[in-house]
Amino acid sequence: MSADSKQHLLYRTYAVFFLLALGGLAIFVRAVQIQLFEGAYWRKKAEEMYVKKIPIEATRGNIYAHDGSLLATSLPYYEVRWDPMVVEQDTFDRYLDELSTLLASYISPDLTAGAMRQRLLEARRDGNRGFLVGRNLSYPDLQRLKTFPIFRLERNKGGLTSVVQNKRQHPFKILGRRTIGFYGSIEKPGADGLASLDTIQYGLESAYNQFLAGEQGEQTVHNIGRDVWVPIADLSKIEPKAGMDLVTTLDVNIQDVAETALMRAMETYRAKGGCAVVMEVSTGAIRAMANIGRTENNEYWETYNFAASMSTEPGSTFKLATMLALLEDNLISLQDTVNLEGGRARFYDQVMEDALEHGEYQVSVQRAFELSSNVGMAKLVEKHYTQNRDINGFLDRIRDFRLDKPTGIDLENEPNPYIKDPKNAGDNWSGITLPWMSTGYELRMTPLQQLVFYNAVANGGKMMKPYLVEEIRDNARTHKRFGPQVLKRRIAGAKSIQTVTDMLEGVVKNGTASNIYTDRYRIAGKTGTSIVNYSQYIAGKAPKKYQASFAGFFPAEQPLYSCIVVIYEPETGLYGGTVAAPVFRAIADRCYASSFFAHEPLPEKPAAPLANQQLPDFQVGFQEDFKTITKALRLKTVPVGERNAPLALLRAENDTLKTYARTWKKDLVPNVVGMGLRDAVFLLENLGIRVQSVGVGKVKSQSVKPGQSVRSVRSITLVLD
Repeated sequence: MSADSKQHLLYRTYAVFFLLALGGLAIFVRAVQIQLFEGAYWRKKAEEMYVKKIPIEATRGNIYAHDGSLLATSLPYYEVRWDPMVVEQDTFDRYLDELSTLLASYISPDLTAGAMRQRLLEARRDGNRGFLVGRNLSYPDLQRLKTFPIFRLERNKGGLTSVVQNKRQHPFKILGRRTIGFYGSIEKPGADGLASLDTIQYGLESAYNQFLAGEQGEQTVHNIGRDVWVPIADLSKIEPKAGMDLVTTLDVNIQDVAETALMRAMETYRAKGGCAVVMEVSTGAIRAMANIGRTENNEYWETYNFAASMSTEPGSTFKLATMLALLEDNLISLQDTVNLEGGRARFYDQVMEDALEHGEYQVSVQRAFELSSNVGMAKLVEKHYTQNRDINGFLDRIRDFRLDKPTGIDLENEPNPYIKDPKNAGDNWSGITLPWMSTGYELRMTPLQQLVFYNAVANGGKMMKPYLVEEIRDNARTHKRFGPQVLKRRIAGAKSIQTVTDMLEGVVKNGTASNIYTDRYRIAGKTGTSIVNYSQYIAGKAPKKYQASFAGFFPAEQPLYSCIVVIYEPETGLYGGTVAAPVFRAIADRCYASSFFAHEPLPEKPAAPLANQQLPDFQVGFQEDFKTITKALRLKTVPVGERNAPLALLRAENDTLKTYARTWKKDLVPNVVGMGLRDAVFLLENLGIRVQSVGVGKVKSQSVKPGQSVRSVRSITLVLD
C-alpha cells in the first residue's frame, strides 16, 4: 500500500471517529436536556398512558314544584367491569357455574347461563382485565351484583369495579318539560358517519345551571389494556359536591289541567303549536306554563317554549292596550259611538276587515270592543291620534304600559318586543301603521309579555315581574329566596283600569267569547284572531294562516289568576273564541274549583230546607238511575209516559218531581240535551258516534240534530254548561 493510500485511510478513520464523537455528544446533551428540563413532562406523558385523573360528575340538584312534588331529579347508573385475573383459580372454578347463572338471570337475560359461562372463561383465558358486566345498571342492580359469588369479595380479590354516571329523570314525564328544560350533551350523527356530542341547554336547567351543577370531583384510574380504565382506590380521590335544589312556582295540578286542555285543542284543530300560561295575579308567580308543538312525525310534544320565546303579531288581544290608552288620555267614553261600516273600511290604500261578519254600523265603543271590531279600534285611534297629529301620544302610552320591554322572566333568550317607531327609518312607518297597530298588527310580542300586561290590569294597575323559581336550597337549607317584584307601581289610573275590566267582562257576557260565559264566577278576557302571514296574504303569495288566542283573568271581581292561551296555525277552526277560549275556560274552572279563597264561606247555621223551585230540575238520564237516587233520598216521583223507557227527563213541578219518559229509535241520533257528559258519551258511543265535548256541566247543545240517521253521523260535538 502506498503512502498516499495510507494517509487517505487515516483521514477517513479520523472522520468516522469525529462523527461518532459528535453523535455521542449530541446524545449526551439530549439526555441531559431530558433529564434536567423535560423529565417531568415525559414522565407525566408516560404515566398518562397507564394512569390518569378523570373528573367525577356531581349529582345534579333536584327541581321541585311549588308544593314539593319532584319535577326533575338525577339517578345514578353504573358501568360495571370485572378483572378475572385477580381471582384465584380455585375460587374461579368453584363459583363459575353459579356466577354464570346469576348474571344470565338478572343482568343479561338475553344470554343463557351456558353462553355467559363461555364469555367468563374467554375473559380469563384472554387476560381481559376489563370484562364488561353491564352498562346503565341501577343502584339496586349494583347492590345485587355485589352479593354474587366472587363479586362479593373485596376488589383486590373479586375484581369488580364500577363507574357512576348520573341521568336526569322526570317523574311527571312531559309535564312542564320545556319549562324545566335540559342541560347536557347528546350524540348527533355527522355527515362522515361519526357521532359527535352536541351541548343542549334550555329552560330552568340552563338558566340555573350554576346552582344545579354542583362541583366535580376527581378520580385516579389506570389503564388495564384495550383502552379500558378502571378506578384506583387511593387517597387522591376528591368527592364531588352535589348541586343545589330549585323550588319552582309551578303547581302540578294547574300545569296538568293546562297541558291536558291545550293538548285536546291541539288535536281537535290540528294546530302547529300552542301554549298556555297561568300567572298568580298578586305575585307574578307562574303556576303553569304549557308548550306543545307538532313534530315532523305529526306527534305532539313540548318542542319549543312558545310562551316565552315565540314573538308574533298578537292580533285582537292587543286591543286592551288600545282602549286603555284612549281612556287614560281622556279621549273617549264608553257611551261614544263609532261607525263600523258593516265590518269593512278603507285606510289610505288598504282595506281593513273585521274577523267576524257582524253587519253592524253605528255602535257604542263598548259594543265595538265586544265585537272585537278592527275597524272600530282603527277609527278611534285614527280620529284621536293620527288626525290630531299625536302619533307619539299613542306610542308614549304603549311605552308607559311597558309593552316595549321584556318581562325579565328567569329563562334565557327572551326576545324584546318590537314596537315600530316613526323616527326609525328601518321600521318603514306609513299611514296605515297606526290603524293596524291598534288592532295588534305591525308589532310583535310573546304570549308572556301580553300576559304580564293583562295581569297588571287584573292587579289594579300594578305590574308584576313573572318568575318561575321561588327558592334555591343547599342541603335542605335556603341558599337564596325569590319573591314578588314590582315592574311598575301603576300603569294607569284606577278609573281606567275598572273601565277596561268591565269591557273585558262584556266580551265574555255579550261578545266574541260568550261561549265560555258562566254564572258560577266572572271571567274578564279578550279574544284574538290574527293572520300570521298577513303581508304574504295581502300580496297574494300565500293563503291565510291564523293564530287564535284568548287572554284574561278570573274571578273578575277579585282576580286570583291571569291566563293566556295561544294556538298557532290551526287547520280547522280559526277564531280565538272557538279555538283558544275553551282552553282558558277549562283551566279557569279547575283553578276556581280548587281555590279556597275564591268561594264564599259556608254559613255556621244549618242550611234552610230546599224550596220547591230548588228541587232537581231538567235533569236527563237513565230512568233506572233516577229511581235509585230518588229512592235513596226518599223523594217521591210521578212517572209520566212509558215506565220502561230507558231515558227520562226529571222535572220539578210545584212540590212534585215528575219523570217524563224520553224515547228514540236506535238507528236515529238521540236528544242528549240536559244529560251529564258521562251518560251522553255512553249513549252516543254505543251507537258508534265519536264524541267531542267543549266546556263543563250538562249538555247545552249538540252539533247534530236529533232524529238524523246514525249511519250518516261519524262524530258529534257537545257543548256543556
